[in-house]
Amino acid sequence: MNRISEYLEITDRKTGKRDVCCSKCGYILGPLSKGIYSGAVTRNMIPNEISPVYTKTDQTLFRLYYCPGCATQLKVEPIVKEAPRPPQLPEIEL
Repeated sequence: MNRISEYLEITDRKTGKRDVCCSKCGYILGPLSKGIYSGAVTRNMIPNEISPVYTKTDQTLFRLYYCPGCATQLKVEPIVKEAPRPPQLPEIEL
């Protein structure tokens, strides 16, 4: 097994394929080819749900990844939402 983070490891199958698993409970999250967190449970939270220090904003949220086997938090990813695009103006002929 190759550890890739505090709670994730890559295991080699006899078939030559590689899986990502939780190093705490051994739960197999899925094949490495589908992505490290493809089998994780995700939850999106706005910053002030995590701590009252954060002010409420519509531009940022946190995506939390958990192991489905033991509920260990695997990663927290800050995400900045894109601002909505303004409506397209019609072409102007000169």
